[in-house]
Amino acid sequence: MTFLLTEELLKQKRKGERLLLLIRHAERFPIAAHDPHHGVATLLTKTGKLQAQTFGEKLKPFSSAAYWSSPVMRCLETASLIAKGRGDTAPASPKDVPVLEALGSHFVADQRLFEMDMKEDFFKIFRTYFETGHHPAFRPLAPSAESLLDLILSLAFESEKELSVFVSHDAWIVSMLTYHLKMKFSIEHWVNFLSGMAVFFTDKNHTRLLPFTGLESGRISLAGKKTY
Repeated sequence: MTFLLTEELLKQKRKGERLLLLIRHAERFPIAAHDPHHGVATLLTKTGKLQAQTFGEKLKPFSSAAYWSSPVMRCLETASLIAKGRGDTAPASPKDVPVLEALGSHFVADQRLFEMDMKEDFFKIFRTYFETGHHPAFRPLAPSAESLLDLILSLAFESEKELSVFVSHDAWIVSMLTYHLKMKFSIEHWVNFLSGMAVFFTDKNHTRLLPFTGLESGRISLAGKKTY
């Protein structure tokens, strides 16, 4: 399945539908292998800030928008810059973006084990998780992916906005795309920044799910890189 470019995605919208975007944050600085917090404090690059604002400009056709973000600052930055690009007066800054903890930790069952395993081999643990649907550090993939979609769809529906944007992290974006759209990912074909899953809906029981990217490609290769 191919990631739709923003312009292609907007052409998919049908009369009466609203749009939910579950998206990875914009480009951030690399995370060093020895970082004990695995990049929690890592922020957007100058390019990433421009990416997010430019993406927001492409979303101006929507009459109204609501935003939610992981509590991690680069996600909050991304959401506020998308809003700025659209011309929304709120959220005016990262601190004003509504935080949804599930966008940062919904799949994690054991935070300590997750952090320990990430230091060993980030891609190995996720390969196991995606192939089997289970890993000691995570909640089972199927019910977790189903419940996260139900949560964000409920929030989007209740917001009454034409557009709802949820900013999260690559691991959880890939988890959702792997389960809901049966897409395959690897270190050579990972999910790019500002890429994720679009959900067109009229109500909570009538949805269409599509992969999309706010950049030129929805995939990025991390093979051979010393930092992640």
